[in-house]
Amino acid sequence: MQRIRNDMGLLPGTFVMPSGLIKPSLLRTPNLRMRLEWYRLKKKWRALQGCITYKFLLKSRPWPKLRRGTIAPEAKRLYETMYTAFADGDMATLESICHEGLLASFGTRINVRPPKESLQWTLHKYIGFSRIVSTNIVSLGIEESALYQVVVKIRSMQSLERTPTNGVASDTTEAKKMVEYVVLQRMMLRGKEGRWKIWGTIEESKVEDVLGDDAVVATPVVGKQ
Repeated sequence: MQRIRNDMGLLPGTFVMPSGLIKPSLLRTPNLRMRLEWYRLKKKWRALQGCITYKFLLKSRPWPKLRRGTIAPEAKRLYETMYTAFADGDMATLESICHEGLLASFGTRINVRPPKESLQWTLHKYIGFSRIVSTNIVSLGIEESALYQVVVKIRSMQSLERTPTNGVASDTTEAKKMVEYVVLQRMMLRGKEGRWKIWGTIEESKVEDVLGDDAVVATPVVGKQ
């Protein structure tokens, strides 16, 4: 029987729309911005095609349920569990929710911690709504089998408290705003769907990577007023 690896890396073509100063301006670089918007539109169309294929064409009935509305809440649940487990050094929990590459990274970071040092990760609040910003679905070349990846944008206020090895004092980091693009992955193998797990986090796509090296975005120059 052919064996399929769970962690196949980030699927090619994953696109996260740039924001802020790295996003081309409609006023200063309208052509570049329109090319980027057209690229995003094509990605959304391909994502829709992938969802239709996954639901209706990949396997015979009963068809799988996409449940798109449950993905962002599930991403938040896994996100909280992941960082809490990392702070606690709980590899068993991390193994249950993370794919191999991310799990190995966490394991390395936990292993180099001083033995008696403790961490306390606190999520103070979410900012706005978490939402899916990218969807990729590819066939695995096996009957009724596919890999399904989504990227969920999560904004939050969080802090990390670190207690040194002597246990006398604690170094508390003030709550700060975090924006992370969390990649979730699930696999359907021979008609059976697996659970969502966290593959890792990624950055926003670079304009030059999407449109080519000639796509240079002019950013405002900040000077004295």
